[in-house]
Amino acid sequence: MILKGIRVLISIFCLVLICFWVAFVIGPSMSVVIDVWRGNVKAYPNEHNNIPKIIGNSGGLIAHAGGGINGLKYTNSLEAMEQSIEHGFKMIELDLLISSDGRIVAVHDWKTFHEMTNSNNTGSISSKEFESKIIYDQYKTLNISTAIDILDKNDVVLVTDKIKNLALLSKYIIDKDKSIIEVFSTDKYNEAIELGFN
Repeated sequence: MILKGIRVLISIFCLVLICFWVAFVIGPSMSVVIDVWRGNVKAYPNEHNNIPKIIGNSGGLIAHAGGGINGLKYTNSLEAMEQSIEHGFKMIELDLLISSDGRIVAVHDWKTFHEMTNSNNTGSISSKEFESKIIYDQYKTLNISTAIDILDKNDVVLVTDKIKNLALLSKYIIDKDKSIIEVFSTDKYNEAIELGFN
């Protein structure tokens, strides 16, 4: 048990060192890929990297999954996102998956979504069915088009998670300088850059 605790502390210390190295040694002219599971850190030159500017202008706080609402997490709901904007968040992360008819919707995972909406479904559903659902009997679902419209009107940056189809996402996000796309491999990183995401 003590050995496990020591490993956790060492891992945290290493992540802090990596963050320090990224912030002060590499600087804003590089994009950094951190592979936590394998312990690899790679830096790539990127003259278009706007992430330090975005984070600096936002105060560094991100409302995760649209932000918490009434003590609930991971709703990715319209009301959670609007409340986060009202509270002054300038970066909002949404978990994005693809519905059965190929539309991008804000949902952390389908199993949890079906539990939150008292649904008997198990997998992805159509966007029409998704939009008809009510989260915890009171919150509206959110699709990518609605999210982008609201975020753009309020000058808020979208941070994405979960979505793997970057080409589809690229069709919805016009102002790619106002988004941070999370990727989990160097191939996806390169694809994001090719699609114009900075």
